[in-house]
Formats: sequence, C-alpha cells, structure tokens
Amino acid sequence: MLQKKIVILVLLIIFLTAGSQPAGAAQEAMQKIIAGYNLTLQEKHEEAAKLFEQAIKIDPMAFNGYTALGYALFELKKYDQAIEAFFKAKELFPHRPEPYNDL
Repeated sequence: MLQKKIVILVLLIIFLTAGSQPAGAAQEAMQKIIAGYNLTLQEKHEEAAKLFEQAIKIDPMAFNGYTALGYALFELKKYDQAIEAFFKAKELFPHRPEPYNDL
C-alpha cells in the first residue's frame, strides 16, 4: 500500500512539474525528493529519509519533502518523527489533504 502511494506521489510530482522548470534551490530539492522516492521503492528508507531531509534544508517549502520524510520515518518505525514531519507539512500547507490523511 505504501509503495502504491509513493508511486502515485512520484507521478504527481512529475505531472505538476512538467512544463515548468523550477529554478535553483527548488530544482535541486526536487531532484533529491525524486531520488529519495526511488530509494523508498527499493526499501532503502534510511537513505531516502536523508535525501528528504536534505531537500527540506535546501527548500523549506518543498511540501513533498515533508510528506515523503514522514512516510520514510514511518517505515523506519520512527513514529514520533514521522508525525512531526506530517504536522510540519500540515502547518505549511493547510489546504493540502495529504498530511491529514497520513496522521
């Protein structure tokens, strides 16, 4: 089920960024998020979490970075940290449904 969500998120990112080229930091953050999703699909959650954290440091408004970090931390059984990541996504993007679904 988690892998299905991740695949959907990756496709959504690709769809939303197609036709627009994020500049500088946002582009670098997005590259790390996509690389992290690929690691998650390989069940390399620790490595993926590190990439998601790097992406968030590069672009603190990278919504997908917070939700993906939450998923990776959940898979690592770091539930408190996962909840923090989802709450941060909810705080920054209250109009998006994903963090509410994941809590």
